[in-house]
Amino acid sequence: VVVVLVAVVGDHEREVGAMLFAVTVFRYAESLGDLCIAAAQRAQQMQRLGISRAARGLLLVSGVGVGLWSFDDGVTGMWIGALATLAFTLIYDLNTLRQFSGLPPDFARPRLGALFRRTLPAGLAAGFLNLTGAVPAYGLEIQHDLSTVGRFGALASILAAGGVINMIVGTASIPQLARHAWSDRPAFFRLLLRLSAMVGLAHAAIIAATVWLGHVYLGLYGPEFEDLQPELVMAAGVGLIAGLTNILSQAVTSTGRFKAQLFVGGTALIPATLLAWRWLGEAPLRGALGILAVIALYRAACFVVILLRTPSNDPSGGLAEDVATKPS
Repeated sequence: VVVVLVAVVGDHEREVGAMLFAVTVFRYAESLGDLCIAAAQRAQQMQRLGISRAARGLLLVSGVGVGLWSFDDGVTGMWIGALATLAFTLIYDLNTLRQFSGLPPDFARPRLGALFRRTLPAGLAAGFLNLTGAVPAYGLEIQHDLSTVGRFGALASILAAGGVINMIVGTASIPQLARHAWSDRPAFFRLLLRLSAMVGLAHAAIIAATVWLGHVYLGLYGPEFEDLQPELVMAAGVGLIAGLTNILSQAVTSTGRFKAQLFVGGTALIPATLLAWRWLGEAPLRGALGILAVIALYRAACFVVILLRTPSNDPSGGLAEDVATKPS
């Protein structure tokens, strides 16, 4: 609803408005799919989640490709991809819901109201995180020309690739972390260390790939991007920091500390904004990557403190235990 209002009230060009609507359809399909997959995720049947998200990503990329190559129009391609993902959600994800739930939806207002109050801070924290991560791009757009933003986008694509790994490991780990959060704290931290090691190894492979094949990857964007390999390696290093931070964030989520998530997400926006005005002058790309690294390190430090200071009793009111419980 917010995006539609922005598209209508913002007096954008027709193509921009159409793109905003298409992205809205895709995000709706993505959110609906995550809701439908939740029962399988709770049962730790993660293959359904993996198939769903991989298929949605492939359908979106394929749709955009068809639009660009067949119609020479990215907006048309985005609509093709968005509608394809929506159709997939209504077929595959709803079928997953029927398989793993088998129960009618529970619309009990007291329970939904309690869930809303508990999880709203986590949702707001995610919104702040997305806004904070976009600050470098906004700063580049204000202080430099659009081509600089495009060059930064090529570097940020490596962060997006690492983000897929972070999402897979993080999403799969929440039920296991929640199971140990209050019953066995040593096991909780052992699992957290193992997950961090997995993410670290995966990102180390990405860093190695950018060192050896980064020029080939950048060549796909065009010859004018091939000089960015040092910055691409730096971006992969930032991805490693972000990946470890994400695991810590998921650990905090598994304990039900949603208000703490909101505090960290909200306060991270302040240093990001201040650094954007100082670091994006002479070395804009490295400055933008440096901002992302500082944000990740700040969040990681906050999460470590939160986890170490988490009391032995469950502050989530049993929500963390409920997350960890497999359905019978």
